[in-house]
Amino acid sequence: MSKLPYNFWCYHLTETGCTWRPVDYDARIVVKALKQEPFNGYLEAKIAGVRRRFDSDSAEKLIQLIMPLIGERLRKEIDGPISIVPVPNSGMAVGHEGPFRTVELAQLVAGGYGAEANVRRAVWWDEPRNKAHQSNDYRHPDLYEPHMVMGEAPTAPVVLFDDVLTSGSQMTAAARMLAKQGFPPARGLVVARATKLQHDDKFLSRREDQLELVSDPFDFDEI
Repeated sequence: MSKLPYNFWCYHLTETGCTWRPVDYDARIVVKALKQEPFNGYLEAKIAGVRRRFDSDSAEKLIQLIMPLIGERLRKEIDGPISIVPVPNSGMAVGHEGPFRTVELAQLVAGGYGAEANVRRAVWWDEPRNKAHQSNDYRHPDLYEPHMVMGEAPTAPVVLFDDVLTSGSQMTAAARMLAKQGFPPARGLVVARATKLQHDDKFLSRREDQLELVSDPFDFDEI
């Protein structure tokens, strides 16, 4: 497999040198809620015809609503059964018990998908790592993959899950590792994708893209 198709549900704007719109702030709140980080302001949504506000204190309730809905939509697109494999968060390392945030989020997605979805902790770090979204380290799949180890074997076609995709390096590394173990992911699933450009103003709308899993080396013969 040379490419991994994936879908995501909102853009996470990381550029501060522009005028932010309400949708940009809403997406930021979702990302903060996914990461369980405090934030200012609130997100307003209509649920069953009733307007509700979600602030930093009620952010987990927002996640408890969003993730199963994403799972329900996934069920309409893929015939089960599936194994949802979370890309490990920084603390999901061999010898550590958890709980692990990406596993919890994947379980919420599986709950929305239904009985034919299971969550398999197939990818682990060999040791705890720094949180990628809080560091400026160089990101490349070749640097991540050697530190990923196989855990539980998937029992069905794999949907590789992550909460927020920034460079895509960790998801790419996980996809490569799983493929080498005989479990190539059928697709990826991401809640938010980081961007420096403002896109359309739709919030929590399904979007598609793909990750390049194989890159060609620079060819000096073409100079």
